Amino acid sequence: PSGLRGIAMDDFEVEFDFEDELNADVGGQPTEAPQSMPANARKNYRQTVCRHWLRGLCMKGNNCGFLHQFDKQRMPTCRFYAKYNECKEPDCPFKHSLEDVKDCNMFKLGFCIHGPNCRYRHAPTSQPPATVAEAALIGRPGHLHGAPSHMQRYQMALAKQQSEAGRE
Repeated sequence: PSGLRGIAMDDFEVEFDFEDELNADVGGQPTEAPQSMPANARKNYRQTVCRHWLRGLCMKGNNCGFLHQFDKQRMPTCRFYAKYNECKEPDCPFKHSLEDVKDCNMFKLGFCIHGPNCRYRHAPTSQPPATVAEAALIGRPGHLHGAPSHMQRYQMALAKQQSEAGRE
């Protein structure tokens, strides 16, 4: 390598296999969400600027669900502001408000395992938290889905057997 002294890296022609895809993005992203996306996901499609694109690191190109153009009104919330309620970066391009941060569902139930490190908002509620018994049902069959739980199905089958046995 002693023969390479005095040669700058700019003198070498180096290409990477992903450069063609990155350069293909320059024309702009499609604005319509793919029809294969669920309707509830389509409403948020490219509404927020891609934080990876801002740093030049987004590898998804036109397949990215976030916006690849600088728009101050559509910037994501600053992570430092969301976490510490302050940002010390003088030229921070991100939003410094918590209006777009979603409420923490676990905090609404009365306890969030992430505590102050949670990425969601811990907004005070006017109603008391759910009881332990109610909170334990969340995510189980029968809760919010309308499907009976295992125990409910067992009890219904048992009652059906008893009523059929009584008719005979």
